[in-house]
Amino acid sequence: MNYLVYPNKILLKDWRGLWGFSSLGLAAAGIFFFFFSFTTMLSQTCFLLEWELCWVGFCLCSEWVLDFYSVSFSGVVLLISGSVFYYSLSYMSEEFNYSRFMSLVFIFVVSMLVLIFSYNVVQLILGWDGLGLSSYLLVCYYNNSNSSNAAALTMLTNRLGDVGMFFFIYLLVSSSHSLVSVSSLTWGGLIFLVGCTKSAQVPFSAWLPAAMAAPTPVSSLVHSSTLVTAGVFLMLRMSDTLGGLKTVGLLVGILTMLAGSLVGMVERDMKKIVALSTLSHLGVMVSILSLGNKELCFSHLIFHAFFKALLFLVVGYWIHSSLGYQDLKKISLVGLKDSLISIFGGVAILSLCGLPYLTGFYSKDFFLELSLMGGSSSGMLFLLVLGGLGSVLYSVRMLVLVNKTESFPSLYSGDSESAVKSYYSSMSGLMLMSVLGGFIWVECWSGELSLLYVTFNLKIVVIGLILLVGLVGGMVAKGGGFPSFLVELLFLNSLSRKNFTLLSVVLSDTLSQKDNNYLNIYYKGYLAFLSSVYITESFKSSYLKISSGMFLLWGLGGLFLLG
Repeated sequence: MNYLVYPNKILLKDWRGLWGFSSLGLAAAGIFFFFFSFTTMLSQTCFLLEWELCWVGFCLCSEWVLDFYSVSFSGVVLLISGSVFYYSLSYMSEEFNYSRFMSLVFIFVVSMLVLIFSYNVVQLILGWDGLGLSSYLLVCYYNNSNSSNAAALTMLTNRLGDVGMFFFIYLLVSSSHSLVSVSSLTWGGLIFLVGCTKSAQVPFSAWLPAAMAAPTPVSSLVHSSTLVTAGVFLMLRMSDTLGGLKTVGLLVGILTMLAGSLVGMVERDMKKIVALSTLSHLGVMVSILSLGNKELCFSHLIFHAFFKALLFLVVGYWIHSSLGYQDLKKISLVGLKDSLISIFGGVAILSLCGLPYLTGFYSKDFFLELSLMGGSSSGMLFLLVLGGLGSVLYSVRMLVLVNKTESFPSLYSGDSESAVKSYYSSMSGLMLMSVLGGFIWVECWSGELSLLYVTFNLKIVVIGLILLVGLVGGMVAKGGGFPSFLVELLFLNSLSRKNFTLLSVVLSDTLSQKDNNYLNIYYKGYLAFLSSVYITESFKSSYLKISSGMFLLWGLGGLFLLG
């Protein structure tokens, strides 16, 4: 009888071992590819693989390129995918369609790998459209009106870029596979349009926070190394075609940085704050590429993938431990028992800030110094530095809000011991790379990234600005304002808001009443316990507050040493 009532649970047990083994294989392959890429770089070798299949007069030719960029980035994608697969074994174990979810994620990863290794544009379309289709299915995975509208918005926005890609292929075919006769602004503009839509640059940014309707493991992949980075990777591959659009690219990158930073400062949803940080860093990548430093852009792409994947996995655990609540104003993680995972989150946030000498520092510090040395106008320089330091603002704000003691701390008893251990295992590799990844990368790199000398005054300005922005972010977080017009400006809710019907209004009112009754019953029995927790925790400094103090002290120490 159990076999008839719970058939999917039996399939879950049968397939769980296979997915676990696959996750370990992906992670091992990712580590191998990542370190093997330095061999291809040092030896300056590039492998071109051509595979041809002929059948009944029809020939299919497939070309794959293995160079430093493709091998290293594929290694990062595989390592993060393995971690996400292993994380999903516990995080998504209660899902009825678990095997379908894992299969969709696998197709999503394979599509990204096809895009990375493709040597021609026609073949690249397979991976490009594969990403679009699989991302649509994953965003609408929960099959409700909110996720369906978010998936439609994501698909339609990315379709604009797909149209540009097809026009680019048409130009190639009509000009006998040569772009000499075509205006550089024409094909450069098409590539820039394609990259901006896929990487959510302004004004195509509305779909990025809407895609948070997908499960958290999917968000970790999308925002670290797959969907949103595909556009930046394409522009990086074809950066020679963007020579006439550097000013436009720099302006778009700065606007994207500022939009992500400003809205992130007033957002309360944890997942959307991390999504907006992704938007800000995508603007950083486009700005670096527009400044002409392709190597630094690719390095930041790699570094960002490590700490952003780790941060999303940690945020997913935080949400799970807070009974599904994502509002930073209503939850507190002070009483969370599994502090090791929270330490992982603190490291990811500090790496996102660019704390010396974590992974994020090696590219973010170089970006700020490159901006100061780039010879741009004063106004452009001010916007570049302001946008680059914006991530410190919302990061410090998030550190403060998750440690407040004014709201209820997490009362969730936590997952089983085996589930928590699987979380530890899935995050440990990303944690290590968030700390040491930048050091390993710079030590093995022989390009321009390792040779950037700056004057004493510029170094003082960079460290001083980081300190100043960190202090301002902490003060603003204490204020806790929520100007809704900023959120409306970026999210464009009128495009993704569901159609309210009489049935939806009645159902939402009923669910709201049931939810309030449940919370009243749930917290009533623990009121005395909570008061003792508040008294105890008010005299303690949690790990993230210690991390914030370390962040400021580290910067002051840097100023002292430089003095």
